[in-house]
Amino acid sequence: GHGGKDPGTHHNGIREKDLTLDISKRVGAILSSRGLNVRYTRRSDTWITLDKADKVRTNKADLFISIHVNANPSEGVQGFETYYLEFPHLGLNPLAAVENALRDRSRATREKLPPHRLFTIQKQESRRLARNVHETTLKYLRKKNYRTHDGGIKTAPFHVLRRSGVPGVLIEVGYCTNKTEAERLAVDAYRASIARGIANGILIYTGKM
Repeated sequence: GHGGKDPGTHHNGIREKDLTLDISKRVGAILSSRGLNVRYTRRSDTWITLDKADKVRTNKADLFISIHVNANPSEGVQGFETYYLEFPHLGLNPLAAVENALRDRSRATREKLPPHRLFTIQKQESRRLARNVHETTLKYLRKKNYRTHDGGIKTAPFHVLRRSGVPGVLIEVGYCTNKTEAERLAVDAYRASIARGIANGILIYTGKM
C-alpha cells in the first residue's frame, strides 16, 4: 500500500508506506522460498496509482494480496483486520450455484466462465483466503505471545480488490493511531511475526503447507 509521494497514514512515528513495504517483502520472501512465484506492485519507496491491480492481470496471477496500516479518529481502536471483496447492495449469492466451478480453481477454468459466475467464484475464494490468512496470522502472533486484538474478517468493495479479477484480500495489520499498536508495529520482530503469519495463511490456502 502507498509509496513515494503518498505516505499513507502516519501517526505515532509510523509511516504506512514504510511498514507495508517491509512486511510485503518479508511475506514475498517466505512464499518464494516455498516455491510460489511472487510479483510485487512495488519493491521500493515509489508511488503507484490505484490501477496497480492491473498488474495482476498482466502477470496472470492467481491471488492478490494488499497490505496496509490502519488509522481511526478514536485512539482506542485497534486490531488486525482482513477484508475481502463484497458489494453490500448485491447480497450474497448461493454457494450451490457454483459448487462444481469451485472444485476447479485453476486460472484457465476461471477465464472461461461468464462474468457473473467469475465474480461469484472470486468472492467465495476470497472469503476462504481471508479466513486462512486472518486466523493463521492471529494464531501465530499469539504463539509468539503478542496480544494482538482480533479486528475481524470484513467485507468492502475496495478498488484494488474489485479490479484484480482474482481471489484476493486487503490486510490491515494494525492501527498506528493506537499508541500500543504503533509501538508493536515499530518492532522488527513483530513485523516479522505478522509476515510469517500472513505467509503461512497463504500457504495453507494454496495447499503448500
